[in-house]
Amino acid sequence: MHTCPNRTEQELQRRRSLVDELSERYSQLHRDLDNREKSPLGSSRSSNPFDQPLSYGSAHGPGSAHRINADEIRQQQQAMIAEQDRGLDAISDTLRRQQKIGLAIQGEVDEHNVIIDDIRGATSKATDKVQRQTRRVEEVRRKESCKCTCLLWSIIVVLALIIVIIPFV
Repeated sequence: MHTCPNRTEQELQRRRSLVDELSERYSQLHRDLDNREKSPLGSSRSSNPFDQPLSYGSAHGPGSAHRINADEIRQQQQAMIAEQDRGLDAISDTLRRQQKIGLAIQGEVDEHNVIIDDIRGATSKATDKVQRQTRRVEEVRRKESCKCTCLLWSIIVVLALIIVIIPFV
């Protein structure tokens, strides 16, 4: 619902005019009341300010007066209520769309959580296998290292014997 700044300014002017008119009527009522207290009973009621219709500045031009009665006020209020209802309907439609989008996003998040859980399980299994294979490789390396060491010592001993025996032969 878009409101035009001019409309807001017009509404502000209208309300100011109404306040001014009500203030004037209030002052007139007090003057009439003071006059009645001063005049003898039975004097005629010249003018009741509340019997007159309200006037306010309208779209007819600045400062122009437009007389308005209760039916016109009611029509204006009904028009404003109808405009507000249209705005509320638009907000309601927007919220329904956002709710659908939110539910769709929640469904996607749930699916991705399942996928992530599957990946986490597969990763754990792979990590366990890698650790087992690493331990096996370490054991083989130690055994091979031990075998190599034994082989080297054996070769050293044989060479030492050959060195000691060859000079005597």
